[in-house]
Amino acid sequence: MYPVTIYRLVGIAFKWLFCIGILLSQTFHYSQAALEKMHAPPTSPPPQQLILAIESNDVQKAAALIGDRQNINDTDFFGYSPLHYAVKRGKVPIVSLLIKAKALLNQVSIQHGNTPLLLAIETGHKKITSLLLTAGADTTIKNHLGYNALHLAIQHKREDLVQLLLEAAAPYNSCTPEGYTPLLLAIQAGSIPMIQQLVKRNNITDFQDKNGYNALHWAIKKQAKAIFTILVQSGKFNVQAVSQKGETPLHLIAANRNIHPSFLKQLLSVSVLQVNATDAAGSTPLHYAAAANHFKAVQGLVKHANIQVNQQNHAGQTALHYAVANNHVAMVKQLLTRVGSAVSLANKKGITPIEWAMRHKYTKIYRLLLAHISFIESEEMVDTDSYAQ
Repeated sequence: MYPVTIYRLVGIAFKWLFCIGILLSQTFHYSQAALEKMHAPPTSPPPQQLILAIESNDVQKAAALIGDRQNINDTDFFGYSPLHYAVKRGKVPIVSLLIKAKALLNQVSIQHGNTPLLLAIETGHKKITSLLLTAGADTTIKNHLGYNALHLAIQHKREDLVQLLLEAAAPYNSCTPEGYTPLLLAIQAGSIPMIQQLVKRNNITDFQDKNGYNALHWAIKKQAKAIFTILVQSGKFNVQAVSQKGETPLHLIAANRNIHPSFLKQLLSVSVLQVNATDAAGSTPLHYAAAANHFKAVQGLVKHANIQVNQQNHAGQTALHYAVANNHVAMVKQLLTRVGSAVSLANKKGITPIEWAMRHKYTKIYRLLLAHISFIESEEMVDTDSYAQ
């Protein structure tokens, strides 16, 4: 009985071992196939010989390889074609050969999203840029950062490349993801020649960035006198453009004590300027100037025919309130030339300028205001007597 049972068990064991062996052999077969597939060359391998010829600047060998027109548009792991490599290495003769062989001009690389033209701009090759543009390279394509050829040329301060691109009808109103047009980028770069080239375009757009700043705002922020003059004199940019905070260009000038007086002078000469424009808090440029202790701006604004010296913001503050709070005697004197009888206007907390001076013991200002009030009252008495007679 026992021997028979043992034989049966041995037979069953052999059957199981046989099945396991078959399964293992199949698994090994499929694993080998997967590995072979993984390491197999691509169906359309990049033209390594051509790329080596480009890298070594072997024009003769490159010409022979390009001549058969096989694989000239194939790309490597990074999405770079032979034209990408030739452009990146600055190989003008080989670029020319590839263009003549009808290589694709607008292939976008996987890495960085560059076309050959974008690479030419990045590497600063004027001759190659010219060749690509003449051949019809697309100037509208943007890289992975959202920058096109003109954006890049301006960022790199390449006035010569900017000129080539504009002559090739590159889009000069296109925005970056940050909301910057080529003009705004040129202002940030401080390049007068590039700005002049852009401003003279008939359809240049007065674009505002994500913060609501237009070209005039940016010229003021950069304190770029010559650029500001070009923009104002062109008449193409809105002097009343409002930022997200409600600030016009005049607000920015008024708030900056370090800015050159010519900014204010130029802007005040613009006939359509609204000198009493208010921001989100109801403050005018005069409020800004007084609050910032910008005496020259207060002087200039007070002389403007349309200035409303006694305008109150949402807090009820006048420019005089701010001048008194800053204990600026000369500014108070300047404002009093236009304040008139509104010298005693109270803010939302019920405080008048003279009360503020009293609280903070600003003796000189208190006396100035008291004298002004006395003068106004005496004038009113004279007027009343004259009327009665």
